[in-house]
Amino acid sequence: MKRVCYWCNTDMGQKEGQGEGGIFYSICDGCARRLRLDERLPELLQAVADLRKQNTEKQNQTPSFLTDPRLNLLENIKEIIETDIKKEY
Repeated sequence: MKRVCYWCNTDMGQKEGQGEGGIFYSICDGCARRLRLDERLPELLQAVADLRKQNTEKQNQTPSFLTDPRLNLLENIKEIIETDIKKEY
């Protein structure tokens, strides 16, 4: 499989395995230096960890439309269910 730099399209030789269309995209040393990935890697990893934590916290929160006291949505749903149950019996 051909290795190609994603950023500058430089041919980086061959690699074992299969990729999309027989091409494996990576980053060459020159582009890595230009992007300063070596220096910024800890900062980038921390940013990814922070984003994952934020997404996890958001997923664990009850949506505000369910708990907003102005909407009384949960009470309205409870009332509708109780009314439907009474109609069935």
